[in-house]
Amino acid sequence: MNAWFSVFAALFLVIFLVLLSLVGVGAIGLNGLFGVYIPYVASAIFLIGVIIRVLQWAKIPVPFRIPTTCGQAKSLPWIKANNLEAAWSLRSSFSGRCSGTRRLRSGRDRG
Repeated sequence: MNAWFSVFAALFLVIFLVLLSLVGVGAIGLNGLFGVYIPYVASAIFLIGVIIRVLQWAKIPVPFRIPTTCGQAKSLPWIKANNLEAAWSLRSSFSGRCSGTRRLRSGRDRG
């Protein structure tokens, strides 16, 4: 479907709805229908659609991907850190000793 066709189709649909309401209120006298009932029905359809969409979204186990990076510095106290990958923890110092990176950090291998 062409983008211009979509724009003009929406424009003509809006013009048709405006003319329909003008004819309905002016010529036929359906003030209650166009002034009270149709707005309430439209609002109810909108709210029900939003609720259904949120419930469908809530059923998905992972709705979007959150990229994370490991080995970050110490953060806020309420954020749980992964001590195995954090450079500031004792466990990472131990694992660094095992892999030889501790010597490189301290400068012992520099001649």
